[in-house]
Amino acid sequence: MKLGGWTVMLLVFCIVLNIVGITNIGKSVFETFNIGIANNGTVTSADVEDSTFWRSMFNEDEDNKGILVALGVAGLIIIGLFAKGFDVSLVYVGFIVLAAGWFIGTFWQTINYVNLLGHLWLTYITLIVFGGMAAGFIMACLNYFGGR
Repeated sequence: MKLGGWTVMLLVFCIVLNIVGITNIGKSVFETFNIGIANNGTVTSADVEDSTFWRSMFNEDEDNKGILVALGVAGLIIIGLFAKGFDVSLVYVGFIVLAAGWFIGTFWQTINYVNLLGHLWLTYITLIVFGGMAAGFIMACLNYFGGR
């Protein structure tokens, strides 16, 4: 499987675990976008324009300079990289690091939750699932960046 497939698979896996209640690093993704989900899985509220993400994107907080300015600068840097003929894989590194960080945070929260249950066999199953996915992702990264 290629790196893009592994990245999407890891992110979807983290989102599914987030939906069932295992949060990852920091706030829940749905809390960031101000989306409320009930215990039965139904969406109870969705007000993206009143979310912390929206306020930080469009500089509605006085302390924040706005992420759009940072995205604009990053876009100019990326255009500069393409104009000088740098390797395109430099652009993908940010997405890969984000996916890996989110996966590691979800792994840590899941292991902590499973350890609280007190069943050692459940911890081993969780390690096998996460370990296999991590090994596949690492091999895809090595194949993409080293095996070109």
